[in-house]
Amino acid sequence: MKKFLPFIILFALLALVGFSTYKLNNKQEKNQESADSSDFNVGFEKIRITLPEFSFPDLYDENQDFSKKDLIGKYSIINFFASWCTTCHAEHEILLKLQSENILDIYGVAWRDIDVKTKEYLEKNGNP
Repeated sequence: MKKFLPFIILFALLALVGFSTYKLNNKQEKNQESADSSDFNVGFEKIRITLPEFSFPDLYDENQDFSKKDLIGKYSIINFFASWCTTCHAEHEILLKLQSENILDIYGVAWRDIDVKTKEYLEKNGNP
């Protein structure tokens, strides 16, 4: 019996791995089926947002600023980004597409970034 103990343990481990793989595969197939059948249309809800007073200096003109008064009466996106942020790089293309479709105004706020780096990033990748 002691001769077969390593083989029994190996067989038990292989059976456990096989069973786990089978269960995970079935779970993924079920998730895929439910994702295929669901409707991914996104609706927007009209909500009134009260913003606090704020003021950010313009990157290119120190005499101008961006404040709450720039957002009154229109739909806008305020995008906080940084030249070093990898997630910001990923969403940049989407913001450029939104800007080209002229659906709404997009305002960018460079967050914890150096002005020179921000300008270089926007010149290289486009400024939505």
